Amino acid sequence: MAGIKNGVVMTNNTPRLGQIPSGYSQFDEYIAQKTTQGRRTHYLISMPIVQIPTVLPVPDPSIVLDDNREIRPNHAKSFADYVRKNTNWHCGPLTVRTSSDVVSFVPFEGGDYGPLSIGMLRVPRNSRTGFRIIDGQHRVLGVDTMLKDINDDLIKRRADLKGAKESFAQPPVLKQYENKIASLVEQLDRAQNETIAIDLIVEDDPDSARQIFVDVANNALGISKSVTSRFDQRKVVNRALQKLLSDPNAAELINNRIDQEKDRVVGSNPNLMGATHLTDIIRTIEVGISGRVSDAMEKTLDEQQLARSANAFFEVLTKGFPDFQHVADGSKEVGDLREGSLLFSTTMLRILAGVYHELKQTKVSDDQFVLFFSKINKLMKAPVVKGTPAGDLWLGCTSSEAFSNGSTAPGARAQQVKELVTVIASWYSSPPALLK
Repeated sequence: MAGIKNGVVMTNNTPRLGQIPSGYSQFDEYIAQKTTQGRRTHYLISMPIVQIPTVLPVPDPSIVLDDNREIRPNHAKSFADYVRKNTNWHCGPLTVRTSSDVVSFVPFEGGDYGPLSIGMLRVPRNSRTGFRIIDGQHRVLGVDTMLKDINDDLIKRRADLKGAKESFAQPPVLKQYENKIASLVEQLDRAQNETIAIDLIVEDDPDSARQIFVDVANNALGISKSVTSRFDQRKVVNRALQKLLSDPNAAELINNRIDQEKDRVVGSNPNLMGATHLTDIIRTIEVGISGRVSDAMEKTLDEQQLARSANAFFEVLTKGFPDFQHVADGSKEVGDLREGSLLFSTTMLRILAGVYHELKQTKVSDDQFVLFFSKINKLMKAPVVKGTPAGDLWLGCTSSEAFSNGSTAPGARAQQVKELVTVIASWYSSPPALLK
């Protein structure tokens, strides 16, 4: 209720003498769910993003802790960019350890539900160093990096706006700066109002704490790149992958011959390649062997067109190489052909996609590709053997030694595949004697 006292307007929001400002508080308090697992006490809390790097220790990439793995800064930066760019981001709970003398818990009245209690977890501010991250180092460092980047960008954009106003910039220019500032403020608002869950484990023994880290790592089933390619629909090449996988009229060479779970497709595996390899080929056809799909391209590329281009490439492969024709018509199995042909190496398939991209820039038609591939088919027998015409050609065609004597596939290093794309593409207009 508002009033006037000693000439000062008093409202319900006016501070009162005796009220302790939050900045002077000795504790941080969180609503928590208390449970027991493996004879240890667990507290599940949700913490605003902005508080993560102030409450939890921010990992230093230059220091390898004795109870955790080495930090990869690029991985942390990737998480920072992911949260900034995606309003529908998701992050699993962080697993954090503390000691029994660091925190205290008081259940709410009526908050006891048998194996679960809901109450207030109190953390003394002078005991924050009592937290150790078990699982989530890169996410914590990523959050810290994100908040610093947003604030640095905000300072810069506000300075830019001030300078633009002082130089009497046109309204559209000022509006651009204002929009950028508004976007950054919105990111900060999300960081203040969105949370990350923390599974806080009470464990006093350091050796047992290290065992928790091992148990978490050993019992987590990793996700293959092929599964990621199928499920991550933020990337246009992955959406194109789904178009191909679900298209009943896709080229027979790949129809029902893409392993959707495994990344390594070798030996008797009846599939031509894994889903992750197919996304690599889709990308290579569009941007080349060393190209990447930029953020701007992500917004403009059409997954339908990417899928059509990839499908055309596989149709060309089928018509140009007899082994692929045998697979497509079902007369031979991939597993039976894999050891005797370079064509069934996923690296060679990506190289051929790179050649397809390069020559498409010079207006080579698909019919011309069929003729070209049918000519180089004689070079595709494996292994590569020194002293044979094909073997000597492969062994001497690159400075990076893309092939070694007896190899059944080209090397996969970036320089090797890049050189091979350049060399094979050059054979279209300047073929070596063996191809004439």
